[in-house]
Amino acid sequence: MTKNDIFSLALKILGIYALIVAITTIRFSLSMILSCISSPQYSPGLLSTIIASLIPLLLLLTLSYFLIKMSEKLSELLIPNGNVERIKTSLSTKEIYYIAFSIIGVFVIVTALPKLFQVITQFSYFKIHKGDAFSARIGQRLIESSVDVIVRFALGFYLFFGGKGLSTIWHKIHPL
Repeated sequence: MTKNDIFSLALKILGIYALIVAITTIRFSLSMILSCISSPQYSPGLLSTIIASLIPLLLLLTLSYFLIKMSEKLSELLIPNGNVERIKTSLSTKEIYYIAFSIIGVFVIVTALPKLFQVITQFSYFKIHKGDAFSARIGQRLIESSVDVIVRFALGFYLFFGGKGLSTIWHKIHPL
């Protein structure tokens, strides 16, 4: 196997994981749709809440498809000339760290994606039901959840796109 083969396989595994996460978001989407439909007062914001509750499912399905189908091209883009060497000649520790950090970055992004749209949906619900006593608690949790999502995405993108620099630093700190 080449370096690109290993990276491509890891991306496909993450694509399968994204599909599993998408399946688990169906419950959230259905509960938001049912609560909006059963709401006694209709407002135009209900449709946006329903749409926002379906976005994580659709994005995760799209991401899953992209990771599974485009893994070879993505691995060639991230590891140029990775098909030249075979693993028999061995990977350098920096390359192993780079692949690992990039994969962890995709993993963090995939796990943060449903949370992002839960926050968006809750924000939409909060705007519709501002006067309720329940909405005060939702508002407080929205701030906490928003910070959590922002940090997760920032960390995920940093790990994915900054994997080379991190792998160099990590290799100097903790060589294999």
